[in-house]
Amino acid sequence: DGGTIDLRVSREPDLTICITNPLDPESAAPPGTNRGLAIVEERLEAFYGKQARMVVDRRSDGFQVSLRIPGDPA
Repeated sequence: DGGTIDLRVSREPDLTICITNPLDPESAAPPGTNRGLAIVEERLEAFYGKQARMVVDRRSDGFQVSLRIPGDPA
């Protein structure tokens, strides 16, 4: 039950947020709509256009989402 979530933030000049969450390969995914990441991506594009970026990396031992948000909005 539970785990460690790693959150890293930097600004040089863009804001970069990286969130890493370990996964237990033995457990099933929790129920949900599976829309959360898609909604975040849609909102990033609505606010910042193509200047923002989201990268999702699912590995056998964890899940990582990186967001890059421009220092100046589009």
